[in-house]
Amino acid sequence: MMRQVFDHFFSCLAPDDPVRQSEFWTRKLGEKPDQIYRSERIKYAAHTHIKPLGLANALAASAKQINDLYDAANEAHKRGTLDEANANKALLTMDSILKDWIDHRDVSGRSLIRG
Repeated sequence: MMRQVFDHFFSCLAPDDPVRQSEFWTRKLGEKPDQIYRSERIKYAAHTHIKPLGLANALAASAKQINDLYDAANEAHKRGTLDEANANKALLTMDSILKDWIDHRDVSGRSLIRG
C-alpha cells in the first residue's frame, strides 16, 4: 500500500503532461519514449511545489533514496521468505519521507495536501 501512496501522491503533484514539458524530463530510447521515471516526477514536484529553493533541492535529491525504498517495498511484496527487519525499515523510512513532503508548503505557502 505504501508504494501506491507514493505513486498517487507524486502523480498528483507531478502530472504526466507538465512533467514531460519540464526540464526534469527527457525522452527515452526504446519502446516507451514518453515514459516518466519516478526520479523525474519527484524532481519536478520538488522544484514546482516546494519553497525555498534549498529545500526543493534537498527534497529532489531524495529521489534516489525514494527509488531504493520503492525497490525494497517491491521486494517485501514478493511471495516467499520475508526479511521483516528490512521491510519494516523500508516502510518506516517511506512514511517519514512522505511526512517530510506533506509538512512542507508549496510556493504559494499552502500545504501540499490541503492547498
